[in-house]
Amino acid sequence: MRKRNVVIIHDVAVTRVQHFLASTTKRRPNAYRRSFASRTQAQDNHNDETGQKWREWILKLPPTFLRESDPSNYDPWTHQRKSANLFDQSTGKPLMQQNNKTKYEISSILRDQDNTICINWADGHATKVTEKWVRQQVADRDDVMTCSEQRTLWTNWTETTVRNNDTKDGIIVNFAELLSSSREALEKLHRFGLVLVKGTPTDDAGTGIAALAAALSGGSKKTSTNSLVPNFPNTLKEATDGPLRTLYGTVWSTHSSGMASGTSLADSAYTNEALPLHTDMTYHAHPPGLQIFTMKSPSVQGGESVFADGFAVAERLRTLYPKSFDILCRVPRRYRSIDDSTGWHLEAVGPIIDAIPSSQGWGTIRRIRHNDLDRLPDFEGKEDKWDGFYQDLQKAHNHWDELLALDEFRFVIGLQPSETMVVANQRCFHGRHAFVTTPDVPRAVMGCYVSQDELDSRFRRAGLYVP
Repeated sequence: MRKRNVVIIHDVAVTRVQHFLASTTKRRPNAYRRSFASRTQAQDNHNDETGQKWREWILKLPPTFLRESDPSNYDPWTHQRKSANLFDQSTGKPLMQQNNKTKYEISSILRDQDNTICINWADGHATKVTEKWVRQQVADRDDVMTCSEQRTLWTNWTETTVRNNDTKDGIIVNFAELLSSSREALEKLHRFGLVLVKGTPTDDAGTGIAALAAALSGGSKKTSTNSLVPNFPNTLKEATDGPLRTLYGTVWSTHSSGMASGTSLADSAYTNEALPLHTDMTYHAHPPGLQIFTMKSPSVQGGESVFADGFAVAERLRTLYPKSFDILCRVPRRYRSIDDSTGWHLEAVGPIIDAIPSSQGWGTIRRIRHNDLDRLPDFEGKEDKWDGFYQDLQKAHNHWDELLALDEFRFVIGLQPSETMVVANQRCFHGRHAFVTTPDVPRAVMGCYVSQDELDSRFRRAGLYVP
């Protein structure tokens, strides 16, 4: 019978030592395991709730990972790994790394009053990391901290409730305030995946929309030499933030008269038909992180915008139809965009639900990629699997569509002139109702995209969790 290794630290039972040592030091002698356990037992500890958890977090991380993450291994200016130990300084040829056993053997772990954790190694070196850093590393790999801790999965939103809630718990921000400080908007985007911006200029050829995109992209430190934000309402040719350039240009318009010459119009957005819930640019290897919609001129009838929280839909699918959830996480789908008039042919592949693999199957959901209008037929190469593959996939997709059709997920709002909806494109869906327009009053929406990499960078700089 396998014995359970329990280490008592001030009456706190740490039961994961054996699992940790077995998984990360399988070839280490039993003497090392006993030595580590006895040293751990002798450590001084705080007896509060957090003090009881930090050891469990750090025991989840491999010693090799902890040692290689030591801040002394990185240049404090560039944050890159120091080159002296990686390659020859004259020729650039890689250096073979030596297998030093004691380098990766932990002799003791201590925590200071300021929540700094000191890992002492058998070779005499000491690594200092923050408790927050340790927790984040565990979160990225073991779902200790999931999206639910910082993100709110929403349902049953209505235009009335959203417009009446302009508090910090709502999604409404002012254009001028956003340009002054983007912190509140970033927190709302991270929490809900949507932000409703009021007062966006629409008569400046897109300058205001570009500045709004710049406030949520690029580096977090905005200066007059690198950012569109401090230069607004003027422009800056060589800005390092702002709209993502795509086949639709930078700032685009759903009315053809507002589009720059040579940009693509090959999309159903340039019709007056209803659009199903979808995410944009599924045919890009890395779809945009933000989709920005600014209403310039509403339609005379219809044309309401529809939004939904893709994470909430996916979590409901996980609960009700776990097999379908697994299929939509595993099966890659192919998406395409072709514009013969401007010479574009874009294709990309990815699952509808991108979730982190875990010991229980699937963990935190990272992103959604879904657009049935751009999706190509699925291909299974093995003939003996055709029947089961297509039947299971169709059933899973039907379950997905069943949820997308539920009114509780569909937030319908009629955007007014100068109102902007900023959408986390890899989380939230958008669509619209069909509309009627006239030559004198065309429905015109302007907007742009922001890259997911830039959005994630801004989240991290703001201390917000990125899985």
